[in-house]
Amino acid sequence: MGMKQRLGIALCLLSSPDCLVLDEPINGLDAEGIMEIRQLLLKLNEEKQITILISSHILSELQLLATRFVFIKNGVIVDDLRKEDLDEKSKKQIRLKVNNTAKTAQLLEQAYPDIQYKVLPNHSITIQNHIEEGGEINRLLTTNGVLVMEFRFEALNLEEYFLGLVEDKEK
Repeated sequence: MGMKQRLGIALCLLSSPDCLVLDEPINGLDAEGIMEIRQLLLKLNEEKQITILISSHILSELQLLATRFVFIKNGVIVDDLRKEDLDEKSKKQIRLKVNNTAKTAQLLEQAYPDIQYKVLPNHSITIQNHIEEGGEINRLLTTNGVLVMEFRFEALNLEEYFLGLVEDKEK
């Protein structure tokens, strides 16, 4: 399958196109093959100025390649944005892993009445606002007997953005 993918791309390039349309170009490739195809596509775009339209369900790979994202659901475009806009829209959040999610939720709600958070499996909680107060949140929890096993800042990736977008449109 991987060789067929490579051969298909090679055949497309014989006519020196201005634009390539690829459907799942890394399907069937191993990790090394995926990296080679990614590097090839980036090189074709940068050096040969070839526009490349990729349809794929592997959003993490698209995040490494694409400069523009068009999200389609049931044949309808639900969002169309540049990579810079996606980076700006990708909300930052705090992810905690604690020994007691119920107590953590109670403390957060008491200290921050407008707190936006989600309790996740494996004793994890994400906090969507009050990001700039991360240090105070950590201190609040630890001084009140909550064991904080993990505390990190993160941004939503392309897959999480897409799922949030699709869920919003379904409501």
